[in-house]
Amino acid sequence: MIESSIIIRTLNEGKYIKALLTSIKSQTYTNFEIINVDSGSKDETLDITNSFNCKIININPEDFTFGYSLNKGIEVSSGKFIVIISAHTMPKNELWLDNLIKPLKDPKTAMVFGKQEGGIESNIGELKDLQRKYTNKKIELSTKNIFANNANSAIQKELWSNYKFNEILTAQEDIDWAKHWLEKGYRVIYEPKSSIYHYHNEKWDKVRNRYYRESLASKKIKLWRKRHIIKFLVKEFIFFNLDIVYAIKSKNIKDLFLFRINKLFGTIKGLLG
Repeated sequence: MIESSIIIRTLNEGKYIKALLTSIKSQTYTNFEIINVDSGSKDETLDITNSFNCKIININPEDFTFGYSLNKGIEVSSGKFIVIISAHTMPKNELWLDNLIKPLKDPKTAMVFGKQEGGIESNIGELKDLQRKYTNKKIELSTKNIFANNANSAIQKELWSNYKFNEILTAQEDIDWAKHWLEKGYRVIYEPKSSIYHYHNEKWDKVRNRYYRESLASKKIKLWRKRHIIKFLVKEFIFFNLDIVYAIKSKNIKDLFLFRINKLFGTIKGLLG
């Protein structure tokens, strides 16, 4: 009997998907199936996932939202636990999956999400943001401290059956789901021992759009409001100054500036939208 179903969403992920699947197959925890939800790949992605015996679900590109693609994958899953991992990531070691699943053995734990670290291609601003956000300390979230991320997470399928991922949101479907169950008294846990390398290798317009989508969704689920803009600006100014010495030493000050400015414009646009 399959205990866990791993959902991977793809669109032209040929650069990373083979290494990811190879790493998943080398995990100490082995009681899983892999489901690939693809939204129109034109490269070798589907050939690779098929060679690893993944169950492939095709969706129309125009129908894609983060929540919709996850729901379509979970609908055909067999496991009691649902693992979600981004296609452009790499588990840090062979204990990634075991450490992610363990807290879900407690039925009062709705969701677990793991650590994310930057890779060799990571922009310096993104690298430093990940280091601040994903520490080495295990945390149990609360309604006053709501966060989650589906680039590296696991949930109880039974709870998903009662509250599916929001298919309308432009992003933050993970935070919306965590918020729902935290408010009902369930646990959401950050487990740093379950760590991945996350390879964001986006052009600047994509960075700007990502933060636009995230802030727009954060406003929709009432975590952020327009009044948070000033606080956000102050925080980004502090982060830029904290990172500037490192950027100068690594000769990446231009990239740091462009990352911060695109994150800033995207976020503010979403909050004002």
